[in-house]
Amino acid sequence: MSEFKVDKISPGSGTSITLGDSGDTFTITSGVTLAGAGTSLTALNATQLTSGTVPTARLGSGTANSSVHLRGDGTWAAAGGGKIVQIVDNYVTNTASQTALANGVKLDISGMTVTITPTSASSKILVEVRWHGESGSHNEDMVFGLKRGSTVIGNAPTSGSMTSCIAKGMTGYGDEHGSTPEGAFYSFIDSPATTSATTYQAWYSNRHSSNTTLFTNRTVADFNVGHERLTSTMRCWELEAATTQTNGS
Repeated sequence: MSEFKVDKISPGSGTSITLGDSGDTFTITSGVTLAGAGTSLTALNATQLTSGTVPTARLGSGTANSSVHLRGDGTWAAAGGGKIVQIVDNYVTNTASQTALANGVKLDISGMTVTITPTSASSKILVEVRWHGESGSHNEDMVFGLKRGSTVIGNAPTSGSMTSCIAKGMTGYGDEHGSTPEGAFYSFIDSPATTSATTYQAWYSNRHSSNTTLFTNRTVADFNVGHERLTSTMRCWELEAATTQTNGS
């Protein structure tokens, strides 16, 4: 093996120097340091990087940390809107019967409540309600909604003497009220603007002119044969950000 020692190699003419021929291999001895900016190195195959770790600062612009991800445009950024922060679920299996007053008086449904403590005042809260049961009479007139604390939220705009609510109960068998359960399924995205514990309550009302009884998770007759026992749920999702749009006045 020949050894050639020089302090500098410069092209005899022009500005380029060619090292070896196609197929030649140049071995860089372990411990040798190649100094320079590296900006002129081209056609480097990333598959040849078989060890070491690429610093996160080299992967994209911005600051990499546990709260961001690398976007397709090469930027470290926070996750998009709608990130789920926490879920609080109330799965109701108990049965209940309650007197519901006439003429649209709102009744807080037994067991259908959930309390969540938002981690940020800018969070949105998605409230979901799944209720099963039966109205003792006038099931065609039952409606449902939500309260935050004692404040009714999410209702449709009022118009004259019309009943304002979020959802109408789904009747199971015409106007039968004794052995066929009904249901109500609805949701609402709220902006409580607080980090204090916040309680949501599902309510029921019946606009008929006479009182009735609301049965939760059971039928009116509640016979052992041919009747159902059911479950209900209230669930709150805290969303880090969410875009909401209301179409209406």
